[in-house]
Amino acid sequence: NQYMKNYQEYYEELSKLILNEDKFFGLFEEALVNLNYISVNCNYLLETQVRHAPKYVMTEEEKKKYASNTEMFESLVFDGLAEHPEILDRYSEERLNTEISIIEEGDVVDYFLMLRDIIRWGRDNNILVGLGRGSAGGSVVSYLLGIVKVNPLEYELLFSRFLTKGRLIRHEEE
Repeated sequence: NQYMKNYQEYYEELSKLILNEDKFFGLFEEALVNLNYISVNCNYLLETQVRHAPKYVMTEEEKKKYASNTEMFESLVFDGLAEHPEILDRYSEERLNTEISIIEEGDVVDYFLMLRDIIRWGRDNNILVGLGRGSAGGSVVSYLLGIVKVNPLEYELLFSRFLTKGRLIRHEEE
């Protein structure tokens, strides 16, 4: 149900990037030839009734420390909690447990581990990664894992803008 641009729309949009119209026309024609070659020669089917979520592959060191990705995820969240004890007030302990529960039920633990890995690598290599990750910025778990730098509780950001049980159920039905 996604809108796909036609060739003319792409041409008009991309032509603004290369001001030399003759040069652009040649590049665009070449791109169309390549696109046609790929579409004719690739036989790739993507099952639409199956969820295609990424899987985090632990390093050998991580495998020695954790029995599963879920154990690693929970351990890292609670390590983050030890670094940010202010999170545990009388409201947020329930919120944290709810977030963990929804993330695990939604089978997106690997997504969080991968995102944490990517963000840490970027920061370790002086690559600007920004302060947040869109609606994931409302997640205490994202904050405790170091995925986002903004404490969502300080700004009353909602985890439900990012993920809810209702969205998980709808996703599983698709």
